[in-house]
Amino acid sequence: MARAYDELGRTDEAIETMERLSRTNPHSAHLDEVQFRRGEYFFTHRRYRDAESAYSDIVKLGATSEFYELALYKLGWTFYKQEFYEEALQKYIALLDYKVSIGYDFDQKT
Repeated sequence: MARAYDELGRTDEAIETMERLSRTNPHSAHLDEVQFRRGEYFFTHRRYRDAESAYSDIVKLGATSEFYELALYKLGWTFYKQEFYEEALQKYIALLDYKVSIGYDFDQKT
């Protein structure tokens, strides 16, 4: 439902739907996607503290979430936008460490 609202340009209703889902069903299999969409909304509206919270919830889920890498990256950007440069750097390093841990080859030529 939130996605439909979003695609219709009814962003406020989409956010309300996602907020309701996260409150009423905190163990939903879709919670990481909901949190990522919330984070994106907050980030684009310069509500960086709210975005930080949404992205952090995904990072806490760990690598089992398909949004984990993106959440680490966007969490770094969120800290950067708030001028928390050390925290931003820590998230970027965590992302690089994760990529190395799963075998990503930074020297690979594409």
